[in-house]
Amino acid sequence: MIIGHQKQWNFLIKSVKENRVSHAYLFFGPSHIGKKKVAIEFAKYLNCLNRHSRQPCNQCKICYQIEKKIWPNLTFLEPKVSKSVIPIEKIRKLKEKLALSVQENLWKVAIIDEAHKLSFDAQSALLKQLEEPKGQVVIILISEYPYKILPTIVSRCQKVKFEPVPEQLVSQVTSQLRGLEGSNIKFLKKKVGFILEAASDKSILEEIRRRIQEINQLKNQSIYLKFKYAKEIAKAEDVEKILEIWLAYFRDLMYKELIGQGKENTWTKAQLQRILLSLQEIYHLITTSNINPELALELLFLEL
Repeated sequence: MIIGHQKQWNFLIKSVKENRVSHAYLFFGPSHIGKKKVAIEFAKYLNCLNRHSRQPCNQCKICYQIEKKIWPNLTFLEPKVSKSVIPIEKIRKLKEKLALSVQENLWKVAIIDEAHKLSFDAQSALLKQLEEPKGQVVIILISEYPYKILPTIVSRCQKVKFEPVPEQLVSQVTSQLRGLEGSNIKFLKKKVGFILEAASDKSILEEIRRRIQEINQLKNQSIYLKFKYAKEIAKAEDVEKILEIWLAYFRDLMYKELIGQGKENTWTKAQLQRILLSLQEIYHLITTSNINPELALELLFLEL
């Protein structure tokens, strides 16, 4: 299911119907708003055995395997952990796989999530692939920081910009999704990607709840316990995701405070302002630099 992004989806469908599919796309925009979901649905649409006018059937063998990321002609690359890079070896293997022949009328698709985390050597190797496109191959780069990708790569991609989905539409669709009844994750209304993941995997929903509970419990803890928790989070493979959850949560608290609906809020407006400023700065530094995450988190937790 794609929530919103109809302009982008219409553009992609039109390119298929008019036989103008690009050999490379760059999907860029804020994190967790549905870019990856659109990329997967596009891979299905290109290869669906029973394609409808505007959607893949989501019932054939290929649609099923692409959804599960086990289809032989689909390659999905992403950093091993949130703080790591995608090494050149991954691109070399990708190039070997893309060079293999594919059944007529089918497309090989490579989706590279967080493409800005490709190492410099990996980007250089990818550039050579884009300079000499061959056959039925589509490469989709996904990034919230396109300026960190080599300009020569960006110039060879069809750029597709994504914007946050309107909150009203997200709320409407979320109320209809199985598994989210009474989940109380409305604060993630601008993060469609999180919502879709939580709907399909209850463990993700439980993690979101747990991270919110933990940050609230940390409020009145000693510095020792705060620093101990900072060390734990810094070692987590998904530290960036955790920070995004907290950012969405505290933004929602601040919004309620500003419109006079924060009666049950245990944080003061001044505290929320400091926490949000620290969270935004730390998230930016962790996602764009080699800052020590443990030290950054310690500074954040001192604001609690």
